[in-house]
Amino acid sequence: MALVAGYFASKPPGHPQLLACVTVFAVILPIWWLVEFSRRGLPRSNAVREWGALSVGLTAAPLLIIILEVLLLVLVGVAVFTALSAQPEALRQFSEMMQNIESYQGSLEQLEKLIYDLAQNPLITRALFLVIGLLAPLIEEFIKPMAVWFLLKRQLKPYEGFSLGLISGGAFALLESAGLVGQIGAEVWLTAVILRAATALLHIGLSGLVGYGLVLSWNQKAFARAFLYWLAASALHGAWNSLALLSGFTATSIPASATEFQPMPQSVLPFLGMFLVFGSVLVIVIHLNRHLRKTLVENESLLEG
Repeated sequence: MALVAGYFASKPPGHPQLLACVTVFAVILPIWWLVEFSRRGLPRSNAVREWGALSVGLTAAPLLIIILEVLLLVLVGVAVFTALSAQPEALRQFSEMMQNIESYQGSLEQLEKLIYDLAQNPLITRALFLVIGLLAPLIEEFIKPMAVWFLLKRQLKPYEGFSLGLISGGAFALLESAGLVGQIGAEVWLTAVILRAATALLHIGLSGLVGYGLVLSWNQKAFARAFLYWLAASALHGAWNSLALLSGFTATSIPASATEFQPMPQSVLPFLGMFLVFGSVLVIVIHLNRHLRKTLVENESLLEG
């Protein structure tokens, strides 16, 4: 219903006030549903821990992520600027791109022009993939389930780590989606909301995976295993980000006449890859849910026996 209302509210002449209200529901409801779907049939942790995970996920965790990612961007930017300083023409192009970024106001045309400009310099392109596809996912997947880190000494059960991780990921997805959808024009509102719901599953599912891995590894004193769960979640997150960035580059480099009538392989493959990543995360979430429910039933049978 929220999508239908938002669709008609975004059509010309538009109803900005109604669209703003609908956006709140269109962002919150899918995230809430995904968290509950992912932990269906599992016992709940106590309310204090769940509300604590939500609070940390809405405050401390995103703040720390933003600080670290800004520092990361500064470091990479300095490195790129230093490398470009030996190339006067490339340095001039870089300065123009920085001016474009400063004047960026959120329109789709400006975003396409910015992406196209960034794609022209191989060094900047590699730096973007390094940050967006590798380093940023490592930071986010490490910090998002911060609440689970704080509770490891409280003898959490694996299903609690999974559930609290899901809540932490949902909180992060809520903040990210609210910020991004609020800046999107009415003409692409429906597409943006649907894509953010897909990204929300990514954040929720991968944080649940890391939370589960943290608790399981801590309880079994197999700390190296937690590292593997973190790397797996970061790899999937990085693949999604890289494919999204690649799709942006290919879309801006293909003439409009070609994309309108004849989809090119280079424009379709990134979306196919994103679909595979999305499916992988969904399979992981469903598998973990079934595994945890099966383990609980087996433990109950052993106790009764």
